Amino acid sequence: TVSLGTGTGANSVGAVTQPQATGIITASTLNVNSDGGGVTLGQSNELVNLGTVVTTGGAFTYVDATGVSEAAGSINTTAAGAAGGAVSITAGGALALGNINTSGTTSGVGGDVTLVTTAGGITTANGTTINTSGAGGNNNAGTVILRSNNTAVGLSGAITASGAGTGTGTVSLGTGTGANSVGAVTQPQATGIITASTLNVNSDGGGVTL
Repeated sequence: TVSLGTGTGANSVGAVTQPQATGIITASTLNVNSDGGGVTLGQSNELVNLGTVVTTGGAFTYVDATGVSEAAGSINTTAAGAAGGAVSITAGGALALGNINTSGTTSGVGGDVTLVTTAGGITTANGTTINTSGAGGNNNAGTVILRSNNTAVGLSGAITASGAGTGTGTVSLGTGTGANSVGAVTQPQATGIITASTLNVNSDGGGVTL
């Protein structure tokens, strides 16, 4: 296990970056506790699991050379009375997802969530939620984007992108063709519901059953 911070204050980290390709993290599990500034791990890391990630309003970006699972972990980029930080996860293999919370708090927009794999498909775990909702006033939810390079997507966990007031929220399963598309999409569990103002789908084949 690698832990970047273990709590708040003196036990936290601030902004985290990987300026060089040699700065990769190889471990079974990564945990992050940042009191702000954002966490960008954009090199070809090699994790088995993303554990508990807390960024206190900062964005979280992670790249894995192969597959990675966050199914039993959690990512929380919320901050008191503010907008949520954006989340971006890119994997070179199967991408398994659990709870992700980028929602606005009290009054704030939700952070965008972008989930990408080049092989192996994307799944969301039963009983979990990706929540990008806005809060207070008329704040928008963060946009949720899944791209799986025309491989399968299985939604057993919920995706909630609800705007506050007149605010809106969009979920996009694919944003184009090829690497930007999804393949077959299913909702194997009743907990895999999508709540949003707008749903967009770009699948290169296999059928979409929601």
